[in-house]
Amino acid sequence: MNKLKNMMLIVIILLTLSACKEEPVVIVEPLTFNVQQTENPVCEYNHAEYTTDEIEIISLSSDNSSIFGNVDAFINSCKTSNINPLVFANAELKSYVFEISFDAIYPIDNLVITNFIDDAEIAIKELDVLISLDGISYTKIEDDLKLLNTGDKQTLIQLNNQSAKFIKFTFKNEVNVGNYGSDFFGLSDISVYLGKGMIVREATEWTDAFERYDGWTGADGIFSFNLETGNDSIGAKSDSTLFLFSDTILGVVNPETSLRLYPEFLNNTIGYFNGDETDIFNNMEFFWNEDEEVVSNVFVPDSYIGYNPSNIMNHIGLSSATPTDIFYDYRIEGSSWLSESSDNNPYIIIDLLDIELLTKMKLFNFVENTDYSATVIEVSYSIDNVTFNTLGTYDISVPDISTNVSSSMIDETNSLDLTGISARYIKINILDNNTTSTNQVGLSKVIIYNETKVLFGTVTASSVYDAKGEEICGTVDTLQCYEQDSRLWLQDGVVINDYFYTFPLLVKDYETFFKVFKVGLIKIHIVEGKLDLESIEYIDSPLYNEMSDGSVTNFGVGVNNQDTSGGLINQDGYIYIYGIKDNPGRMLTVARVEEENFENFNKWMYYDGTSWSNDINDSAGLIDGVSPELSVTYLNEGMYAGKYMLVVMENTTSGLVSVSYSDTPYGPWTELVTLYIASEIRNLPGAFAYNAKLHPHLSEVGKYLVSYNVNSTSFSIMTNAKLYFPRFIWLIETKERDE
Repeated sequence: MNKLKNMMLIVIILLTLSACKEEPVVIVEPLTFNVQQTENPVCEYNHAEYTTDEIEIISLSSDNSSIFGNVDAFINSCKTSNINPLVFANAELKSYVFEISFDAIYPIDNLVITNFIDDAEIAIKELDVLISLDGISYTKIEDDLKLLNTGDKQTLIQLNNQSAKFIKFTFKNEVNVGNYGSDFFGLSDISVYLGKGMIVREATEWTDAFERYDGWTGADGIFSFNLETGNDSIGAKSDSTLFLFSDTILGVVNPETSLRLYPEFLNNTIGYFNGDETDIFNNMEFFWNEDEEVVSNVFVPDSYIGYNPSNIMNHIGLSSATPTDIFYDYRIEGSSWLSESSDNNPYIIIDLLDIELLTKMKLFNFVENTDYSATVIEVSYSIDNVTFNTLGTYDISVPDISTNVSSSMIDETNSLDLTGISARYIKINILDNNTTSTNQVGLSKVIIYNETKVLFGTVTASSVYDAKGEEICGTVDTLQCYEQDSRLWLQDGVVINDYFYTFPLLVKDYETFFKVFKVGLIKIHIVEGKLDLESIEYIDSPLYNEMSDGSVTNFGVGVNNQDTSGGLINQDGYIYIYGIKDNPGRMLTVARVEEENFENFNKWMYYDGTSWSNDINDSAGLIDGVSPELSVTYLNEGMYAGKYMLVVMENTTSGLVSVSYSDTPYGPWTELVTLYIASEIRNLPGAFAYNAKLHPHLSEVGKYLVSYNVNSTSFSIMTNAKLYFPRFIWLIETKERDE
């Protein structure tokens, strides 16, 4: 019995071993195909610039198949459609995939595919066509497009001026499905023809000029200005171009490793270009302040921080539940005025910049320490700042310390009636405070109205408390001890006569990020084509505003000068100042003012979507998805003659350089169209692109210079010099041939 069991076990094992025996490996040899080659004709080829020009294909490749034939001969611009075909075989996937590329982004009218001529079975039945600006993101424009396999075998595909730098083709690898019966799949020719629109080409001559290895080695933000004539219209060449930069890195860079050595960080610098484009790199120079080898910013925030009198009229710390319900948050540092303790007769004088017919005044008392709150004031007014008429003496309520402080009671009313008073100057003498231990006294805000709006004014004071020194900060510093992180971020500007103006943002660290608190105005005299940095004036403005609808608006992100300096056909005499309105998206908004009233913010008008209003709260959002630096440029000639072109980095940090057009400087605007994707930076650590804008006087008719910035989400900007300097592209209009 045991013997039988053993024999059965042996049989089972033998059967099992027999079943597990390896089958012989069948090696499939890859297919090969001999493509007959013919010498291409010789022709003269120039880059496509006129519509219907054939666009040169610079590469053709496939990652998942064998290509038989001479690729260079196939893509040769002089090739005719009946010679030097390509044949595909040995697909690694269910579909064949190949891609062609160009040297730039082109608007494409159409492409013509010539199916395989010599053998009908090799011809491709149908394919998909996808286009891309950057070789990463693709849009399918044809799905299972049937290709002709009779006659001249040419299939026309209309792209209707869609832009592409890459075109991808896919077709199934099954015999009789992807083709007509062969193991091979072939095409005889692909020709691509230029359409109407913008060619986008990288402006390497400008990008290379800003990639530097010593001194100035990179910066954030870049605006350009014609200091020679002030004319910043298209093609207005200049021998003195000013560049403004915000956060800047100085130091030395190893040109082989792009490693930054001993970097120093500044908040702003400037540069000049002398107009000689034959050698941009060596015709630029950069400036910052330097004292005894200690580098420092060109523009400083000192005039905008601390207990400055200008805080009385600006909007820092104010918020609105409704246009009339206004509240003040005393915790916002640098939002109130405080006198010196030695000042025995404290006062402020508000200059409304012109004679105004007034209606009322609200007052927010000093809150931070209510000992310093005013309790009795005398109010007077004047036309000439010499003779003042006393309006009266009033008791002022002391506020409760709160994050939402209402305006103080003035003789038990919530505002002082100024009806019927015409004045340019309002003087407030502070006669008493809320303590007997010191004369020091302060105010937080004064809001003065005319019949239609809140008025703005500049403020002078009898004294200003300087909150620095050891008793407050522990060390002596030029900035207020609690505002040492304050810095100025430079926005766009304008040249008016012999003065240059720019709109700086006052930025401070706030919780875990930074926050804009104010928009100022800097005025500088231009002397012999350069800024006289000894003449800098820091002027306050009301151009940062928390609106009653919950949005936040700030102006200065772009400027378009339509006054008589522009050299344009349809000048309307205004300077247009663009802003952004966040609520919660980022929308374009715009104000305008005549050149002669540029510094008088009470003369500014704000577009409400239909008409112009003198109230900043009426500012309307005009187009969504814009960026905090942008440009609006009038195009006097070319394809878009008579239009205004808006250039933005769509949605701020998307890397999408997009444009929109309008018949007016204020809209309505067409839908944003993406012309370029800044994907060449994708291999840099944490890199992102933002703040695209056009530089008009560095451009020419039909060829527009656009810059954008490159930053990183990591700290690698301080070590990697491939980050943090501006990149440039050309937007080039296609041309029409004369009939």
